[in-house]
Amino acid sequence: MNPGPQYLELWDNIPTALLLLDTEGHIQYFNQAFESQFLESPSFKGLKLAQVFEIYGYPTQEAMLDKIQRLKSGRLRGKRQGYYYDFHFCPARPMAQGSILMGISLPQTSTGGVFSEEAQGKLRLFESVMLNSKDAILVTEAEPSHFPGPRIRYVNPAFTQTTGYQAAEVIGKTPRLLQGPETQATELAKIRRAIQQWQAAEVELINYRKDGTPFWVNFIIVPVKDKTGWFSHWVSVQRDVSERKKQEKQFLQLKQANARAVIEGQELERKRFSRELHDSIGQMLSTLSLHFQAIEQKSEQHRGLPEWLMPALQQAKLLLSNTVQEVKEISKNLMPKILTDYGLPKALRQLQIELMASNSVLIELDIVCQQDRYAEHLEVALFRVAQEALHNALKHAQPTHITLQLSDHHDKLQLLVEDNGPGFWLGDKARQGLGLRNMEERILLLNGNFEIDTQVGRGTCVVAEVPLPKTLKPLIPFPRGQTEGRVAEPFRKRFRFYSNVNLILIYY
Repeated sequence: MNPGPQYLELWDNIPTALLLLDTEGHIQYFNQAFESQFLESPSFKGLKLAQVFEIYGYPTQEAMLDKIQRLKSGRLRGKRQGYYYDFHFCPARPMAQGSILMGISLPQTSTGGVFSEEAQGKLRLFESVMLNSKDAILVTEAEPSHFPGPRIRYVNPAFTQTTGYQAAEVIGKTPRLLQGPETQATELAKIRRAIQQWQAAEVELINYRKDGTPFWVNFIIVPVKDKTGWFSHWVSVQRDVSERKKQEKQFLQLKQANARAVIEGQELERKRFSRELHDSIGQMLSTLSLHFQAIEQKSEQHRGLPEWLMPALQQAKLLLSNTVQEVKEISKNLMPKILTDYGLPKALRQLQIELMASNSVLIELDIVCQQDRYAEHLEVALFRVAQEALHNALKHAQPTHITLQLSDHHDKLQLLVEDNGPGFWLGDKARQGLGLRNMEERILLLNGNFEIDTQVGRGTCVVAEVPLPKTLKPLIPFPRGQTEGRVAEPFRKRFRFYSNVNLILIYY
């Protein structure tokens, strides 16, 4: 199909390269400007446009034609033999009814172009920067944004030094060849969103060298526009930050070791002080009590004490009794004997009984554990969290109901403390107060997870999880014939927030 005779002279004298396509995308006709630009153009007739040019963003010819038919007019981008072209399309009527007219811009990348002296100076400067940069620089095509992603067009020498790949090994491939099993999916998702939105991005992730060794890289990508405003390439600057990451890890390990030593020292001091209170001061108070009893007995043998002395003696006995009780309470809080002798589940039961006896609050305890004892450092950490969380709830929330749950499942031991109080806003100040920071540090030092779920008017839930040695057997199944229990309501309510927690059946 050719343009009508009245259009031929105009068609061939237009300096812009023009094409006529039929409705199926086959090249039917082109003008002299196109023929002079593409010397092999006689062989193009009858071919589909996608067979001659690589059209960006459209995996098939049909997808490209669908856009053309929907939009009627618009712009596409294509490439041939390393040159980039813009295609401006519109219906060809009345020039050629039922055809598609395409105007093609001059190539925007050319090895034979003539540049001004100033432009040549800038090019030499940019080339020097790229060649001498200590950071790896990688240039890719602009599209496609979907899998497998833009292909690499250029890498500088620093890229080879960092990754071990020669330029010839990566040109034409995508940067995915640098990814491996430990490459963070969350960081890759950030890069993907940036590419789809034509925005710059900076991430830090693990890449892999040619020999398979992983390394940390600070990764910056920036989209680059051509003179028409069209995004033509992505430029990525990558810096090996493995040494910094190593130092950060060592600093964190040192910080954790120091914190662990402080906590262990505190617990040892608690034990020592508790023992001193019980064995030394406790015994002295007991001896003092015996002396008071001896005074009473001797006074009865000698017709009693003066009446004015009796009230003072009774007051002294009461004060002594209260002191003995207070010393016992302090010793028990410092390091409960039941915790060291019988383990965490029984210590939590004793804590429940004592707090309910001194507070008008219902504390519901649910324990689903397949053993009575765990490693001492795990028991102490979770007991301290339970203590702190319960005392915080009683002191600040004034609830009417508290749920205390302890369960082991898979490779984790979980403690949950939930109250129906007014809740609070979990800001920075709140994390530093109420002992929350100490609770969190204790659990994180054990490589555990610590979560606080609270909102004003909705109560508070504290969840602490610590990893268990992988030697525990699966949960023992419920005895045959036993009526199925109900799931604790607070646990069910929180299940949607803690997806890594298995559903546990709790019996009453």
